[in-house]
Amino acid sequence: MNPLDVCKLAENSAIRAGADDVEAYASMDKEVEVFLERNDVKLGKSHTKSILGVRVFKNKAAGFAATNYLSAESIKETAINAVKMAKVAPADKFNVLAEKSKPKLLQGIYDKRAEGFTAKEALEKALLMLKTAKSYDKRITVDSGVFNTTVSHNAIINSRGIEVSERVSAFSWAIIGMAVDGNDISNFDFQTSGTHSVKSINVESTAEEFAENVVGSLGAKRVESFKGYIILSPEAVADVIVL
Repeated sequence: MNPLDVCKLAENSAIRAGADDVEAYASMDKEVEVFLERNDVKLGKSHTKSILGVRVFKNKAAGFAATNYLSAESIKETAINAVKMAKVAPADKFNVLAEKSKPKLLQGIYDKRAEGFTAKEALEKALLMLKTAKSYDKRITVDSGVFNTTVSHNAIINSRGIEVSERVSAFSWAIIGMAVDGNDISNFDFQTSGTHSVKSINVESTAEEFAENVVGSLGAKRVESFKGYIILSPEAVADVIVL
């Protein structure tokens, strides 16, 4: 079953079990990850995952249940369990569901070519990112990194007429490390990027920016303290102020 069919079965099962209103959300993901560690490939893995969440109202009381096993029997049982929860929960007049509407789906978040993106291709992208960084300067050492691809199929429906499904493809990558020149060790740098489309994957530019940053911070010198204005990168703001 696809996610929309899963949601429909959950909705029908909850109504038959006595629910007044039902909302069901289902998601199915295919994911490939390749990890880098200590200037080499550490691990590659691929897996699929799925989840169903069912929310029901009974006499204005809410019940919820979820499962990551999407057999027909498990879907029905999850819906029934949500109704059982609602029957013993306190009522709340604000328990309402969204009414039927015409949702506007986001464009450009799914590339059909992502469906055929293989584990081998993910490995090649991770190796290209590593090679690009290492070839920039022999003093660079890559502590860790990752290349990830995920293709998701999501759906949501409710008993008020909402029925929507979408597909999302996502590619993300990151590289972490430093440069070492004898006793001179650079700042630790982290660079990451991502895209929704195969043609926009560009691990080279991320690796080059990382390499430039760590090599550029070699040979740091002590400066006199001062009072005045400074310009901080977003990452520095997060480290110094937010955290």
